[in-house]
Amino acid sequence: MAKSESNQMRLQRIVLNSTDILPEHVIEYLDQIANSNDRDRQMDILKENFRPLCEFIPKEFVDFALEISIDKPVKRHEPPEFSDRERKELAEQLTIDENEVDLFFSEIVVEDEEEEEFPNDWGIQYNSKFFPPAHVQPPFFYLLNIQEDEGLRLITTLANTAVEKWRKRELHPNTGHGTRTPLPIKIKWHSKILEFWGDADVYRWYRATSVGPNLVLSALMALEYWMEQQIEEGRDAEELFEKIILNNQCVAILGICISLTLAYPKKCLKAALPIISSPAVWHIDIERYIHDQTSSHKFFGDENDWISKMIDERNQKIQRSREIRYLAFHYLFSGNDELRIAFEENIVNFTNNLPFRYQEDRKNPAIVTELQERMKNYQIFGRRENYHLGQFGEEQIPFVKIPEEIRESNELKLAPINQYNQYIRIVMWSQKTIEERKINGEITREQAVKEAKIMQTSNDFTGLYNNFNQFEMLRHSAIAGVATAILVLDFEWVETENLVIWSRDILLAAARLPWHRDEYQLFPFDFKAYVGQGLSILLAHNIEDIEIREELLNLICDAHHQTTQAIFRSLREIWKNNKLFCWNALCLGLSLCCIPQTFLLSIEDNNTQISEWIDGLRSKSLNNIDAKIFPQLPKISLHREQGEQVIFAFDLAECILCNLPLSQLTKNSQNKDQILVLIDELMVHTIQHNVSSARDSYKTTNFLGFNRWDRFFIQWTAKLAQYISLDEIHQHLLTPIQENFVNAPHLTASFLNGYISYHIAYYEGVKQDSQIIWNEICNWVLENSEIQQLAKSKTMTLDFGDILQLILFSRDGKARIKKDWTYINLFVELIDKWVRVVGHNPSAYSHLVAMLDRLGWEFVPDPALKWLTDCVNSSAYNLLTERSNGEQTARLLNRMWNEKEREIRINQVNLQQFSNLIDRLVEIGIPLASTLQTKLET
Repeated sequence: MAKSESNQMRLQRIVLNSTDILPEHVIEYLDQIANSNDRDRQMDILKENFRPLCEFIPKEFVDFALEISIDKPVKRHEPPEFSDRERKELAEQLTIDENEVDLFFSEIVVEDEEEEEFPNDWGIQYNSKFFPPAHVQPPFFYLLNIQEDEGLRLITTLANTAVEKWRKRELHPNTGHGTRTPLPIKIKWHSKILEFWGDADVYRWYRATSVGPNLVLSALMALEYWMEQQIEEGRDAEELFEKIILNNQCVAILGICISLTLAYPKKCLKAALPIISSPAVWHIDIERYIHDQTSSHKFFGDENDWISKMIDERNQKIQRSREIRYLAFHYLFSGNDELRIAFEENIVNFTNNLPFRYQEDRKNPAIVTELQERMKNYQIFGRRENYHLGQFGEEQIPFVKIPEEIRESNELKLAPINQYNQYIRIVMWSQKTIEERKINGEITREQAVKEAKIMQTSNDFTGLYNNFNQFEMLRHSAIAGVATAILVLDFEWVETENLVIWSRDILLAAARLPWHRDEYQLFPFDFKAYVGQGLSILLAHNIEDIEIREELLNLICDAHHQTTQAIFRSLREIWKNNKLFCWNALCLGLSLCCIPQTFLLSIEDNNTQISEWIDGLRSKSLNNIDAKIFPQLPKISLHREQGEQVIFAFDLAECILCNLPLSQLTKNSQNKDQILVLIDELMVHTIQHNVSSARDSYKTTNFLGFNRWDRFFIQWTAKLAQYISLDEIHQHLLTPIQENFVNAPHLTASFLNGYISYHIAYYEGVKQDSQIIWNEICNWVLENSEIQQLAKSKTMTLDFGDILQLILFSRDGKARIKKDWTYINLFVELIDKWVRVVGHNPSAYSHLVAMLDRLGWEFVPDPALKWLTDCVNSSAYNLLTERSNGEQTARLLNRMWNEKEREIRINQVNLQQFSNLIDRLVEIGIPLASTLQTKLET
């Protein structure tokens, strides 16, 4: 009988822990695992059971680590050898001469080899277990402390392998930038000239925000951390730097050394002098600093929170807020004349040693000129006479005074950049003000208006941008953003300052600017979205005229999702006072979601047909508003009456529906009836797409990106359920979802997820009707025969597993409700039924343990111990050995004992159940269970 995977891992752990007494056997075992394809066991050794190997057989462990981490070269395919009969048969099949068969297959081999030469990776085996990259990712830091030389060999080999692959990538013509020849950074280390390879990205490989193989990033981050400790413990920096860089070819090693010098300048100045003497290192470290200041890393998932916190702590280190120019002052004023003179001499030569990154750059006059000017700027920091003392609070600190001729030249060149930054500043102020609906303290509204007026020209918003003029687009975004922001902030102030007409004119002009979709998709600031919000606010304050109405409808017709969403979000607030316009805008938006398929099939007349169709819809909406007509909502049918088929723009529909004021719309019975008809139509097509067995024949009505629509639409109907009766909930929502539960279970999951958000997770309590609906849905799930059958297996399908988690108010291993929610006891009978029906399934059981630990602590110790016992005893499998159920259960029981020991002890049933669970965990070798057993015996 084959052993389970967990048993194999335990046996492996026993073998590896015998390294001290059976090293030969362990070495042989490592060779076997390295030559196998069992990545799980390889990673278990590398990341979990490395300690005895590092201590007793470090060389062999590093050999093993490199063997499983470095991609093996593709072996040459030798042409096959054919017998005379085989050669004759192949010649007939290929219709070639028999003598040409061998040549034919040799050519195939050569072509294969040419394809394989494309460097499409880093030469390092991809491994998700090293994400996020961090200094605490094993085994690097531990190995460096136990066996320094072997630790350095491992890290150096990985870094050199990856950077060698980087060189091949740069040389390859298919890497996106054409063929280019990288140049090394040369460092004169005593009598040797050392070469280091890599660009700005490679230089940052010791930082978590860089782009590269996570295994190498983790190794280099651990190396930096270890070197810091070595310096703090008093190790000589020159000896340490030399040992690190002599065998390395990766430019990231230079970055680590500069980082150490920025942190400990007094200890490392002499050691870092050969490195800081390279102008290329100045160039690349300043880029690193800018990247550090503008980049952030946020890794999602509870399991990575502690790693992110540790990386954040590292990011607060003093060297992260410094860059290489900071060190110039220390060299010039350290009091060590030898260091100062050597530093000054090297800086003087910067203009004679331009840091070209690629061979081709040497022939590019623009790059040569730019580098010469940059080096002149760097040389300023190498002259003592340029330093002056300035007052910073109570402290006097040195600063560099730029010579007048260079300052004037720099100001001239920086003027466009400064202007661009000013536009960015105003755009960001506007965006934040609009989003937060309060004054952003950095700029007053008076200042914002003043700067926007200075930016204005007589030709604003008058035509398409030429060649994607981002500068102009940004200026227009700043002007339109201010015009909208002041309306959002305080309309009365806008009226008092006589700015209403100014804002209106800007917004109307911006709205009329011809739309060039490709350009706007590339531009991060969409001022048309600002325009939509601003015009809606004017409409809300009865600044209503034909022009505003027309341009709002025109913006909706543009069908740009960000703008459409902004408009309907703003209309939500004025629906009550301007029902006529808002209802017609809704009808227009929904009509635009159903695009006749013939428009897409007729390529030649596509633009003309679509334009005429949109113009007709817009004109109809304007006529309805003029005639004060409230039209019927358009019929969302993918198969029109006369056989015409349509393509449904699900993403546009999402922008509209998510911003509807449902409470306002459902107060009117006629409006509510139309909304329910709309729901019925969308539900039909959503379900039809999910359960259709003939997907190929359904292409004409295929909802592109339908998975996203599924989640949004069904969760949105759960929101709608707040505003309709129980009978309407059943008729329009629950019945169609329940009838298709087996064929489309994810729809039930989406509804449960939405229902938690809109009906359950409230601190003030759960309404009785909400509880009734929740129990009804959960009961139909638990009473389903397919669910009951699946529960008998060892695993659970993804969709059904998702539903079972949600019944316990969890999803993706996380609680969907905060821990201090006190109403979970309302659902104790439902949870008890869940335990009876599916609790014996190993996958489902893990969700129960997680729920008890996070949300259901008030069920501890009773009925939690009963539930756990019932699950374990009724399972056809030893569910404690599956997944990580044993470890999770042990941790839960340990917490129970620490916090509820008295309640467990005084109740004989609870104590017996607790003790039995501990015994089961001890039997399968859970270490924490043995500790708990000792506590029980005591």
